[in-house]
Amino acid sequence: MVTPPRPSVAAMAAYPTSEATIPGFENPIQLGSNELGFPASPLAEAAMRDSADRGPQYSDADHVALRRALAQCHGLNFDRIICGAGSMEIMSQIGQSYLEPGRGLVMSQYGYRLMKTLAEIAGADVVLTPERDLTCDVDALLAGVTPATTMVFCVNPNNPTGTVLPFSEIRRLRANLRDDVMLILDAAYGEFVDMPDYQTGETLVDEGTNTVVLRTFSKVHGLAGLRVGWAYAHDDVIATLQKMRLPGSIGAQAQAGATASVNDPAHVAQSRNAVIALRERFIAQLRQFGLEPVPSHASFVLVRIPDHVGMDSEALYQAVKARGILLRRVGNFGLDGYIRISIGAPHEMAALTDVLTDILG
Repeated sequence: MVTPPRPSVAAMAAYPTSEATIPGFENPIQLGSNELGFPASPLAEAAMRDSADRGPQYSDADHVALRRALAQCHGLNFDRIICGAGSMEIMSQIGQSYLEPGRGLVMSQYGYRLMKTLAEIAGADVVLTPERDLTCDVDALLAGVTPATTMVFCVNPNNPTGTVLPFSEIRRLRANLRDDVMLILDAAYGEFVDMPDYQTGETLVDEGTNTVVLRTFSKVHGLAGLRVGWAYAHDDVIATLQKMRLPGSIGAQAQAGATASVNDPAHVAQSRNAVIALRERFIAQLRQFGLEPVPSHASFVLVRIPDHVGMDSEALYQAVKARGILLRRVGNFGLDGYIRISIGAPHEMAALTDVLTDILG
């Protein structure tokens, strides 16, 4: 007999991840994990090589150089920036710090599931609110708030739908929440938004509101393997999260690479523009196949598989997988008739287009 886990952990499901291997394919094309299909900054790669001899030393636990680079690049307050081993680590710290039985989380029904998992670990109540046209609905979120609500989680652009709310709606959401309700804005895909009225949300923090903005190096920076993320938050929230940090969770090479990437905005912009152009071209191709892509502001596309295609989403997923390409099932979100497709490298998207041509005609 082994020690039983906490009841809240025993009752929850494991966090789902995408498949990574296909029998018979040594190097399958991975279009299910939302990795950047373009190389990281050459400056980042050089910085990581130059820091390779720092293995015997602990890394900077305060991430000073990285935070300074972020503050300068984005015009932010250095003291309101906190870094972690991916934004997922910071989300975990938030869950541990602010959620417990008797407290609650409100999020939209198709929002990024990790926050739901973290709330369940903490034993907190979770309210999933309906979306409108696969887009987060501010009125529904507000209606889901109760006296026990501690935080509202809004992913913008949303994952897995790729839809986005204008900043005017985010402002309306914040203005109608109680001051003691934390608004968490996950802007992991914010760089890929191509619309005028969009902001990632750091302005709300500097205005003194109870808001946390989550950002990452795993998407537009192309550094998913380094596990580096950051957040911008009110001074009191930063002070709380500092207590929860694990010193050294971001290694020296990861910090060096991320810092160099921040200092190469031209390369970041090049990657962003390349993804957007490829995304829009791919969406047009999907429509030609008779599929129904959801307009996306992220580095992926959610695709509905209509009945007239002649196969359901699982059958299409398996048919593509049999040709050496991995997509992402989204049934765990309640989106059984859909598949999510990451925007990979140009040759990977061309390979997928060829496979879809063979399968769908």
